[in-house]
Amino acid sequence: MSKSPGGITKDKRKRTLLEILNRWGKLNFEQLSQHIESALGIDVTSARRTLYRDLEELVSEGILTESRFSPDGSEITAYDQELHKNTVCHWSIANQENSTLGARILENHGGQVLTSQRIKQHVRLILGKPGGDPLNNNKMGLYFSLGNDFVALELTKSHFPYTLIFARTPNPTDHPTDFATLEESLGKRLILLFLPIPSISTIKKTEKLGHCHLSIETETHFLIEDHHSTNGTKVAPINRTLALDRIKKASVSGNSTLTSTSFESMDQQAAWIEVFPKKAISIEIPAIISVSKSFQAILI
Repeated sequence: MSKSPGGITKDKRKRTLLEILNRWGKLNFEQLSQHIESALGIDVTSARRTLYRDLEELVSEGILTESRFSPDGSEITAYDQELHKNTVCHWSIANQENSTLGARILENHGGQVLTSQRIKQHVRLILGKPGGDPLNNNKMGLYFSLGNDFVALELTKSHFPYTLIFARTPNPTDHPTDFATLEESLGKRLILLFLPIPSISTIKKTEKLGHCHLSIETETHFLIEDHHSTNGTKVAPINRTLALDRIKKASVSGNSTLTSTSFESMDQQAAWIEVFPKKAISIEIPAIISVSKSFQAILI
């Protein structure tokens, strides 16, 4: 079999593309290019047409799904090459239509993130960067640790509101989560964050929608409500300087920082508020969110 470009066979390129998407979830061409260059050592600049053909074949074979978006971020449901110019295309493994950018980061730890179609272009998971600036002015982030990874769930501010459910990763024998039913209850701007943490409550059909949820409508406040969780939910507004300092330290040391022990040092600087079922309360941002005693996150 001929080897082109860079002496790499088509089968090898396609297998590598699938391995990358299987790990990282939904990616655009520039993101795929970076991973391909790293994995195969080829210059993607000279191989763009070849890789686009590989992607087109994988889509035609039903292995990959492509989603197209207009320059303003709106998804194009009926794409026409003649009508739609300057579009952005994302590829993902077929049957992962509610997956979002970077979803594999969480899946590598036994978790999962699902996102409504209308906001999935504006939600992504990234790994924290030691010493880096955590956010720009266009993004809001939920920062947390899993294993040795420090993770940020990024939300584009211009596309509020977002509804974020925290729930425990279901067992393989559990009934599959019906995302459409959850959207009927909480709206079609939903993010479902499954976490591999035993102390977090599960989703049990429609009578118990996970552990708790946030309704984020502006960059200054959010609503939080507990879902009759077994181990409770707490929240504490904190000042921005303290939040950024904690994020910066966590980005270096990973899960040794965002733990119950480390958050005890914040108790003297932030007053914890217990969250009760059916009593949504408004909280200022930045804030620490404690989902049971085993998972904490900073929203900023």
